[in-house]
Amino acid sequence: TGYIGDCGFGSYQGPLVRYLSRRYSFNVADLSGVYLANRAQYDLYGNPAYDASMVSGAIINTVNPKYGTAALRLTTQLTSSAYQVVNLSPFTPKQNGYTISFWIKSLTPYIAGNSGIAFSWSNGFSSTFDETSMYLTRTNSTINIQCNMSDTSLNSCSLNVSSSYKYYSWNQIAWTFNYDPSGGYSVWKIYFNGALVLSSVPTGASVAMPGYPTSATKPYFTIGGRTFNGLTYSKPLGAMIDEFLIYETVLSASEINYNYLIDENLSVGVTGPTNDNGYTGTTGPVGVGFYNQVPPDGLSRFYTYNSSDYAGSPLINGTAIANNAFSPPIYDASLNRGAIASSPVSVSMARFVDAAFYSIMDVSANNWNGVSLSNFSIDTSGFTVGSWFRPYSAATLYPINIFYASNSATLASYSTTSTT
Repeated sequence: TGYIGDCGFGSYQGPLVRYLSRRYSFNVADLSGVYLANRAQYDLYGNPAYDASMVSGAIINTVNPKYGTAALRLTTQLTSSAYQVVNLSPFTPKQNGYTISFWIKSLTPYIAGNSGIAFSWSNGFSSTFDETSMYLTRTNSTINIQCNMSDTSLNSCSLNVSSSYKYYSWNQIAWTFNYDPSGGYSVWKIYFNGALVLSSVPTGASVAMPGYPTSATKPYFTIGGRTFNGLTYSKPLGAMIDEFLIYETVLSASEINYNYLIDENLSVGVTGPTNDNGYTGTTGPVGVGFYNQVPPDGLSRFYTYNSSDYAGSPLINGTAIANNAFSPPIYDASLNRGAIASSPVSVSMARFVDAAFYSIMDVSANNWNGVSLSNFSIDTSGFTVGSWFRPYSAATLYPINIFYASNSATLASYSTTSTT
């Protein structure tokens, strides 16, 4: 199954959904405890992925949202441990180009000079900060939008632009950046209220930092501030935010304007983008009732370890791995690999499809293969873990650690005592 098509004639309007990977609408129905629904990711039964969480009392406010029944409300606090933000699941950039857009409205009463980070994804290391972020500075009549990128070698680039605005109204901001496979510099475009206000190669762009995020997984992703460790936060943004969207493509000016002009109360469809049919998506999981498929009911993690499941090179530690319990899959696991370990992809001993995961015992200081799962939790309804495994040889018939979970803040690294 490919990406969901755009709204047709006769439907209520909503944002374009092709290549949409994250959509946080902050409606009342989107909140489950402190967890927030991502309306761009659904399981096989139509249930959204709850891959974000509210921090320090951040709330959804039903008073004057831009769309739907509510909007996110963030207020700045006096201590960093009490800043209100939204934590999102880890993010792994792909080489497709990106569009990030959201609506923002200043809090009432307005505080002149209020500034902070609208969003940030990073590796969390303050000394070698691999980050993409947007910093906003506001007065009662002007807003300055500063977009930033940096890598672990401290190469960085940025762009900023100012625009007049009405602080008491909802305003839309969008940022696009393309990927150049030939190694050229990315062109950044910043839109404000549906109109292009800046298009340029970022200041400071270089061969090392061409203006595109590194492919490494960013474990820390926040709306309304920045974090170095997931526990304390900095540069909080006091504001209301609605319809936070991330597209895995560069939207055109007309598509940005389409999202800006949406009237969700209009029940008559409007002309969509010029191409009637989108690209055919990848084939989705086989539905219930087919032979030899994993039943999807209650399935929350499904790692098939096929060759196409890696979001980068399987020879690099930290490469993200697909969880096929969702369609399209989410990347909530990563490769834990020693520097001199063999490839974890085995095509000669696959049980299903084209590959299997080849785990290697820690026979030397830097020789192991394992998988780390992020944000794993167990609810009161119980759970089932299942896996196929095969000892590599008769010499490796020792106890095998298939699965290990702990609430330890500093989880020790345990390797298998066998190669499987």
